[in-house]
Amino acid sequence: MTFATAVTKRLGCVALWTALITGAGCSSNIDQVWKYKSFSASQSSPAVAGDLIVFGTRSGEVHAVTKEGAFRWKFQTRKEVISAPAIVDNLILFGSTNSNFYAVDMSGRQVWKYPTLDRIKGDPVAVGKDVVFGSYDKHLYRLQAADRELVWVFPDDLGADEEAEEPAEDEKKEGDAADDAPAKKAVDKSMWPMGAFSYAQPTVTSGGLILAGNLDGHIYAVDVQTGELKWRFATEGVAQNLGVTSTIVERDGVLYFGANDGHVYAVNLGDRKVKWKFKTNDEVNSSPTFDDQGTLFVGSRDKRLYALDAATGAKKWEFVCEGPILSQPVVYQTLVIFGAGEGDGHVYAVNTQTGKEFWKFKTEGAVDADPYLDGDRFYIASADRNLYAFQIKKTP
Repeated sequence: MTFATAVTKRLGCVALWTALITGAGCSSNIDQVWKYKSFSASQSSPAVAGDLIVFGTRSGEVHAVTKEGAFRWKFQTRKEVISAPAIVDNLILFGSTNSNFYAVDMSGRQVWKYPTLDRIKGDPVAVGKDVVFGSYDKHLYRLQAADRELVWVFPDDLGADEEAEEPAEDEKKEGDAADDAPAKKAVDKSMWPMGAFSYAQPTVTSGGLILAGNLDGHIYAVDVQTGELKWRFATEGVAQNLGVTSTIVERDGVLYFGANDGHVYAVNLGDRKVKWKFKTNDEVNSSPTFDDQGTLFVGSRDKRLYALDAATGAKKWEFVCEGPILSQPVVYQTLVIFGAGEGDGHVYAVNTQTGKEFWKFKTEGAVDADPYLDGDRFYIASADRNLYAFQIKKTP
């Protein structure tokens, strides 16, 4: 063996070892930039607040790190934080399974907390300067972000309990102002949720509605300004008490979402008629995302990522993993990026056109959190107690 051959072989081994410890194989298509150890498993999807990346952990801590992966602060709730934070006017807003909803400033100081009657697992959504979130107490809440003032709650239990009987004619006094008051609108309690508002993030539609899936198998639509129920949609899972934990995505007047009855649904927003539905082999907890070619991507507990024609529901391809896919994928150019859960633990990047694996990275735990795309970087948390940052160098 010549000296040059020996050097080349040694350098090749060093390069291979370096690639293996970064999880990128021999490819530099996507590089690990850094990882941050939180010392607790996480299935909270990260959010970006200014120059901070914020995410929750199973131990109840919310961590804030810089975009270079340096620790900035942590906030303790003492119960698991699954909720991905929402950001409103430099406030970081999130719920905890301790039943409280929090507002924390950019330095990690608590500004306020709002108690509910049960766990909060789902992601909140910003609505102007307000925030909307659901709770396992079977309610949706809209709060002012600045001061936690309640704008509305659905269902409005207090409003219903205040219904009073009309006084008898002989009990009315002359000149009683109530004679001229409009009659109080009756509340139909039969339409109220029977289950919890769980993991599904509320969706704000173009028509001024808040939509949220419930564990009773319905989608509830309430007025974004008043919280008044407008309609509800029943999935096939209602009879079996199979809920909806997927976030609804509106696109071109159609609502797309997954359900625990195993279907992916496309429902016309205008008349609530099913445009199409696609059957998978297990619950669809993942939420859909789209590319600019009209392809819908969504995962299932059947360990598959599906690419469907958004117009017809026809399957274009499926990608098989070793664990359930609960995370909502993100699309970057010709790549769809997502994590796989227990039994797998990889972060994948798959060609959007062919469904072929382009890159994968092995973590040491389930990856149930959604990736957060930030330019050509993305951040994702794992149950292995790390938050990872990757940079996309090349696409198919």
